[in-house]
Amino acid sequence: HKSELKKLRKQDPEFFEFLQENDADLLEFDDDDAEEEDFDGDESFQFGNRPKEELTSEVLKQTVERARKGALKDIKLLQGMFKLACNPTIDSDDNEEEEEQGRIPFTISSPEIYEEVMTNAIQHVHLSWARFLQVVTPLQSKAIAKLSANKKWRKLQSSVLGFFKTICTMLQSIGTMDRHHQVALFLLRSLESYIPYLAPLPRLTRSLAKLLSGMLTARINDNAQNEDNKHNFNEVRGQVLLRLRQMSIQVPGNAGEEAFRLVYLHFARACKTCTEMNSENIAFIVRCITELYKSDAAMAYQQAFLYIRQLALHLRVAFIKKGDKAIAPVRSWQYMHCIRLWTSVICTMPSEGRGLGVLVYPLVQIMQGMLTAVQSPYFAPMRFHLTQCAHQLAAHSQMFIPMSLPLTELLEYQEFFNKPTPSTDAPPKLQYLLTLPPNSWGKKVVKETVLQEIVRLLRIEAELYKAHPGFPEYVFIIQRRLRTFAKKTTMGQYRELTRVLADQLADMANATKQDRLQAGSVPIETTTFEPLLGDNMPSVVERVGKKATKKLLATTSASLKKKAGATGPTSTADNKAKTSAGNDKPLKSALK
Repeated sequence: HKSELKKLRKQDPEFFEFLQENDADLLEFDDDDAEEEDFDGDESFQFGNRPKEELTSEVLKQTVERARKGALKDIKLLQGMFKLACNPTIDSDDNEEEEEQGRIPFTISSPEIYEEVMTNAIQHVHLSWARFLQVVTPLQSKAIAKLSANKKWRKLQSSVLGFFKTICTMLQSIGTMDRHHQVALFLLRSLESYIPYLAPLPRLTRSLAKLLSGMLTARINDNAQNEDNKHNFNEVRGQVLLRLRQMSIQVPGNAGEEAFRLVYLHFARACKTCTEMNSENIAFIVRCITELYKSDAAMAYQQAFLYIRQLALHLRVAFIKKGDKAIAPVRSWQYMHCIRLWTSVICTMPSEGRGLGVLVYPLVQIMQGMLTAVQSPYFAPMRFHLTQCAHQLAAHSQMFIPMSLPLTELLEYQEFFNKPTPSTDAPPKLQYLLTLPPNSWGKKVVKETVLQEIVRLLRIEAELYKAHPGFPEYVFIIQRRLRTFAKKTTMGQYRELTRVLADQLADMANATKQDRLQAGSVPIETTTFEPLLGDNMPSVVERVGKKATKKLLATTSASLKKKAGATGPTSTADNKAKTSAGNDKPLKSALK
């Protein structure tokens, strides 16, 4: 009916003015009138065509005081002032919006008044709502569940919708502006007191969750960001995470499911690349999503099961259709980022009883399927990424996930034994690659980088399972393949690097044999992951952490230096081998 009155005002303004003068009741169809009379009988500001006045601190203070007493008319007026303060950042030419703004008989031109309106409205509107509904703040779970049953909620609902609409429009307009991140932080922090009022509004809840999910992944691939901008965006993302987590915990119904689902979908759609510029953003967002999923293990299991199954279906379709076009989605960064995300989520809740441990097996099966799709040595970086994910899962879930075969297979490719081509190219940054550049395997710098990564991951693989009685038998094949490679290669540096690793694995295997002999442990009868873990030995998660891994590889570098210094050259070839072995700069780069 209100829309018809607006049309009447435009089409026949004379008749509209006549109704206003003679029978204004015909134009008033506001259910809030009776409630306004109950809470406030004083004369308030009239919404009409009166000339606009400059808003002052005194008028704002009076309006806040009346709104805090529960006067619905003043609550709406305070919200109108807040909307008026937010409008300068909104680029909209909607006539209906302008007409609605015309109802507020004030203008704001002073920055001091603008700041007062923003802070007062944000601080007091939710308190005014609580006073009007006669509930105690902060709202508890029982009060939140009963909001829709409150007799006065229906009269307040339009005000709640309007307030959230203003905030959402404000966030949407400043979400892509670098210079307004402080305003975004202020609004997001202030939403903490308003989230409970979303309980009776499922559609608004979904809209807000969609907006916040978009803000979490906004400008993730922006290569023009400097360090300050990255910090600002991460601050905003942190507040977005808190609000999404609050929605999933406090708002009843399917709010949590919507938040979890929308966050993952926005992440999957946004993360299609991995570069030096966006890798930190992606890693931060993965940590944010992981923290969000930790808030509800049951819901996290449902969503993880659903989307891990979706990844499996994509892999199945790729194998059925075959061809490069069909397999391309599985070999993409988008697919790899999803694998990394679910690896991180499962590692935070690895328990099979109360966590997501039962999803380790299907996720590893997908990784194994991906490995069969990347048989070419040019996909070595993708093998390394999958191996790292498997190491994380094995360490946190304490399950045996062997990944030595995909690594040692690379040592059997003929390209490793061909004479390398000299090149002045920089070493490839494998952490940002899924495939090596075409025709790059012949370059010496590529071979060195790949071999160093193989040695690094095999060393971590050994560290994972060294406290298990079956470790000596497991690393036997790894040692044999390393020594076979050392015999076949003509590069002294490659020979010494693989020999040092083989010797380290042999020493670790001998130590494990002694420990299991003393403990009387038999591999076939072992049911725990680390029965030979000593009192002073750190846990597997600590041993394969970043800092611990650097120390492990530092010992490999020291062993390489020691061996290079202890052996003397007996021929020209051995002299070259010693010179190459003594130059461990590439190995140091692997430690980084």
